[in-house]
Amino acid sequence: MKKFFLLRYFGLFVIIAFCGCAKDGWFDVKYDKKVGVPTTVTELQAILDNGEVFNMYCPMAMETAADDHYLEEDQAMQLSGFERNSYIWIKDAPNIKVSDWIDLTRGSYRKVFAANLVIEGIEKISPRDESERIKCKNVKGQALFFRAQAFYWLAQIFVPPYDEATFDKKLGIPLRLNSNVDEISIRSSVKETYAQIEKDLLDAVSLLPLIQNYKTRPSRSAAYAMLAKVYLTNRDYINANKMANLALAGQDVLLDFSDLNFGPFSNPFEVYNKEIIFHSTMGGNAIFTFFNVRVKKEVYDMYQDGDLRKKAFFDYDIGTGTVTYKGTYAGSGYFSFFNGLACDELYLIRAECNVRTGNLSLALNDLNKLLRTRWDDSFNEIVVDDPEEALRIIINERRKELIFRGVRWSDLRRLNMDPRFASTLTRSLSGKTYTLEPNSYKYTLPIPDDIIQITGMEQNPGWE
Repeated sequence: MKKFFLLRYFGLFVIIAFCGCAKDGWFDVKYDKKVGVPTTVTELQAILDNGEVFNMYCPMAMETAADDHYLEEDQAMQLSGFERNSYIWIKDAPNIKVSDWIDLTRGSYRKVFAANLVIEGIEKISPRDESERIKCKNVKGQALFFRAQAFYWLAQIFVPPYDEATFDKKLGIPLRLNSNVDEISIRSSVKETYAQIEKDLLDAVSLLPLIQNYKTRPSRSAAYAMLAKVYLTNRDYINANKMANLALAGQDVLLDFSDLNFGPFSNPFEVYNKEIIFHSTMGGNAIFTFFNVRVKKEVYDMYQDGDLRKKAFFDYDIGTGTVTYKGTYAGSGYFSFFNGLACDELYLIRAECNVRTGNLSLALNDLNKLLRTRWDDSFNEIVVDDPEEALRIIINERRKELIFRGVRWSDLRRLNMDPRFASTLTRSLSGKTYTLEPNSYKYTLPIPDDIIQITGMEQNPGWE
């Protein structure tokens, strides 16, 4: 049924989204409200079921710029300007048609536009009965979730790290809250950006059902999980812990990696596996080609021999010493990388928050429960008395468990604010070494050049 609606109404969405030209440039196309405007809850749900817009092609810059992978010279030759600039943290090529912002087929602001269209459409429907009222609430909640998620990803790439000392002074993203493409884009503050993300997700919580029929539709548990990510990003450990608890109250299941089938060049994970709360993927980037991601050997060596993630996530060529990544939760046969929401991430969020707020025993309980499902019989439970040592272990396990899940860049940004965990990144390309210092302005990537030219909005400091 879901596929039927998708096929039937995808054409409708294309008509809406591709008629005319926007004056502003926040969105490079315009819709004609006289042509094919959706008017029923079924049609609006069908727009949200468009996987290419809402579940695929999520931003890749958060992995491109992060530090767990490297490129061979022949791979570097395939990069677009924005991909190359993000990979080596410079700007020596034009940043235009950046799909992480928007392009003709995907991008965060395309998701925002479609979500706004659905929100406006739902407000015009007068439910005929209780069943339709519940459906309307569900659809509006999904749209709010998708808009918040898009804003969050944009903030991780194009907005300075969250810091309450400066968040009302530094620039955020344009907060597009309606489908009027003629409205001028104005950058909000960092504070306003995150306040809108939080509001949308909290509103979504009150509208969404606890679970959905499909994991590509966000549920109430997914909204709680997304709030946990947002609060962790903002170093609000009390609220992040609270939201992780609420998300896990709705879905709490971990895969047992000892039940997986391991093999060379074979992804052992099924698509929509039972650990996943909400499914979405990253893709469309020359750097991240399935089974072709070069993993740093020092990252591979972080996993001990009894750690089953070493076999589940990677292939190691002894002859060449090359490590490649294969273990995406997107499942076998999918040329994309999972960046959705799953229970393992919530366990790690809760563990980190508990140790930071003085609940060491609870933190270790979560950490050991997760790791018991990731190791063979040689696993020895982690027992430490020092909260700082426990925090280091948890952060290290977070990097190992969530590798290539779109979280490492955000973690680097927030952890750099603590001198204990600050990292200096280096990378080589074409015989030249590039360095990224902790808290550098380069942790906020430049707004695309064509968007700056069309809108006249202010560029991020350092990239002018």
